[in-house]
Amino acid sequence: MGNIISVLYILAFAGCGILTARPIFASDRPLKRILFGLTFGLVMLLWLPVLFAFVLDFTLAAQILALAAAVVIAGVSTFFAVKKQKNGKIKYKVASKRDLVPLLVTIVPLVAVGWILHANHTITNASDGSLHVGQCTFGDLCMHLSFITSISVQKTFPPNYSLLPGTPLGYPFLCDSVSSTFYTLGASLRIAAMLPALYAFLVVVLGVYCFFDEWFKNTRVSVLATYLFFIGGGLGFAYLFNNKQLLAGEGINRWQEMLEGFYKTPTNLPDAGLRWVNSIADMLVPQRATLFGWALLFPALQLLHRAVMEREYKFIVPLGIIAGCMPLVHTHSFLAIGIISAFLFIAALGKMLMSGVSEKHEKLAVRNLGLFVCSAIVGALRMLNIRVVTEGLDDRFTIIAGTLTVVVSVVMLALALPKKNAKGERKGSDDGLETELATELMPMSKVAERKYVSAVGIASAVGLAISTMLQEKASALGFVLPVFMIAATILLIVSNGRKAGRKPASDEVKHVRWFALFGVIAVVLAAPQLFGFTFKQSVNNDSFLRWGFNWCNVSDSWLWFYIKNLGLIFILMPVALLSEKKQNRLFYYGTLVIWLLCEVLIFQPNPYDNNKLLFVWFAFTCGIVANYLITTFARPVTRLERGKRRVLRGKTAGRYLLLAMMLVAMLLSGSLTLVREYISGDHIAFAADANGKRSLQYIESGYEVVPAAQVELAEWINTNTDEPIAADATFLTECNHNNAVAMLTGRNIFCGSGSFLEYHGVNYRPRKELIKPMYEQPGTCLLKYAADYDIDYVLVGTRERGSYAVDTAWFNANLKVVYRNAQLTVYKIAK
Repeated sequence: MGNIISVLYILAFAGCGILTARPIFASDRPLKRILFGLTFGLVMLLWLPVLFAFVLDFTLAAQILALAAAVVIAGVSTFFAVKKQKNGKIKYKVASKRDLVPLLVTIVPLVAVGWILHANHTITNASDGSLHVGQCTFGDLCMHLSFITSISVQKTFPPNYSLLPGTPLGYPFLCDSVSSTFYTLGASLRIAAMLPALYAFLVVVLGVYCFFDEWFKNTRVSVLATYLFFIGGGLGFAYLFNNKQLLAGEGINRWQEMLEGFYKTPTNLPDAGLRWVNSIADMLVPQRATLFGWALLFPALQLLHRAVMEREYKFIVPLGIIAGCMPLVHTHSFLAIGIISAFLFIAALGKMLMSGVSEKHEKLAVRNLGLFVCSAIVGALRMLNIRVVTEGLDDRFTIIAGTLTVVVSVVMLALALPKKNAKGERKGSDDGLETELATELMPMSKVAERKYVSAVGIASAVGLAISTMLQEKASALGFVLPVFMIAATILLIVSNGRKAGRKPASDEVKHVRWFALFGVIAVVLAAPQLFGFTFKQSVNNDSFLRWGFNWCNVSDSWLWFYIKNLGLIFILMPVALLSEKKQNRLFYYGTLVIWLLCEVLIFQPNPYDNNKLLFVWFAFTCGIVANYLITTFARPVTRLERGKRRVLRGKTAGRYLLLAMMLVAMLLSGSLTLVREYISGDHIAFAADANGKRSLQYIESGYEVVPAAQVELAEWINTNTDEPIAADATFLTECNHNNAVAMLTGRNIFCGSGSFLEYHGVNYRPRKELIKPMYEQPGTCLLKYAADYDIDYVLVGTRERGSYAVDTAWFNANLKVVYRNAQLTVYKIAK
């Protein structure tokens, strides 16, 4: 019954979202209206139960009130929409055949792949009573299940780590609390985990496709870009089809290793330096924060393009709300859209300032503002006490920054110095001075203008050079000087403009104001999340922001690392970028900033997790590469003969063949990874029976994440009525990552796995060191530490006996046995 109620609950939120978004996106195609409706519904599903939980704790009442609030929001929106429709102010765009093409060709296949992987990777029941998962969910899913169950069972809000009791949960937990809602409504843990994940995956796929459709306005480009993002990969397939190894008889072994080995896929083979993983198998299925974050990010990026690049300002408010809701869902997604928006905002400011100047030296000063901003950012980062994790990075910074400064300075000086005309005379020389002075259209003579231009160029170049030298020494002046240059430049432009009576164009000023409104809305909504949760765990923790060069490359040169990991997508990137329109290039440049930052900074304890930012850059890259391929290769070769265009069949066939070969090279590694991921879980496939006859069978090939004995223990903890286990009870157990007590019951364990806590920046080591003496010397340690840390139960099972020399005799003699099966025993500590 709980499963049915949960399905109806999520459908109600989806319906409320669609009704809320319908009037806002009335002029859009139905497919986009559905996307933004589902996005609004997801935002309400993520946030409304949590907002009520802050007051009522995470109770059933909070979930009911959340649904009521969603219905009220949808009702109010529908009321005004109907009123406007009657007055003729709203006209809804009807569906067309154009909507069916991506639905059938792109969205349905990709959603089917994602849903199937979720289904066979989320704690499936094995025939022996154990629980199975797939390769990619063997790790992270265990942590997410512990958050889901503990939030629902303990009901304390804001939640604490059940893996380290008493520690506030600073991880973006809304990706798990959304499943806690359904667990509270009575759904099974499997359904509670899967149901919102399937919803979010559908929104991600729709969001990615519609984002590309909005950006390029080309269905074929959108389809190809979407496939490149979800399945595109590098040259990892070459490691499977190595000719020498095939001739040596090892090729089959390599193939079997890929199909059956643990992380031996062509997109995730760390030993060979292959670290660019598949976005479905390694990001969306196992990493719930990324899944729900991208479900908000890509619709937001589409709104950003429409509001900023196309100046449809009615989308500013919904854009700000969606962006402001991101930090507790997925901090990396919030950071990504923040970086892109900051870049576009600086570009908008520059354009506004440029619209109010006419002198050449003023225009040069405005262009230099971007360089000063970059220098100020570098100076600020160098001032921070950021730990360096890459050996020799300071030397590399000096070389890179010095080289760039010299190049930029030379370019600026070249632009500033007077140029010669075709006769070899310097432009702006005294020969033409009288003519220039006699022309009233020119505000100053060319000679004077050249002097000002030269002065601005030389001052900028010298200032940047000095700033770089100061930054190399991590001096505070390396930040102060660029800020002073920014202020001086703006002051110069404003003062000159006032003297000449010039003002920036009104439409540019309006654009900047609307852009600023988006920033204000997003920051106001995000600030409580960041200061109340994120920063508490990351500030003053030197594992969160560190200098580190070239992401997680430890085996190859910088260029080869990206070539073999991203393949043709990376190789074609610069060509595709140069082929784009100016507006498209501007929109793309913000993600280049993300890539640059991820190449020199590590944003979290695990360097690998920079890919949560890098994948945003990758998505934009897939877009421009797909656009280049479609516009360059996906069209026939023609020749004009006698006034008519004739298709050259041979050359056209060659062009299409080349395109097909490139697509195979781009999609093969990702496709092989998805095949491996499917068979790594319990799945349906053709297999031989006892008689050798092949038929379609259900094959239990998944990884055992919880043994049957521990499943029985969890069932007893959840259903025991003779001596109920308190919701906030704490168990002493081994700190393995797949801990059944934490995963399946929502109760606390004394100390969880370092593979989770370490990468959250939580100091768990002092507590972990106490586990061994409590098991091996319980007479002197257990009761003392149990009183200090409020431990209620002790679990002694195969893992505990395998890790420690457990003094079983003492436990049996001094503690009460409350549960026992063939493999484990639970003791209660008397209080």
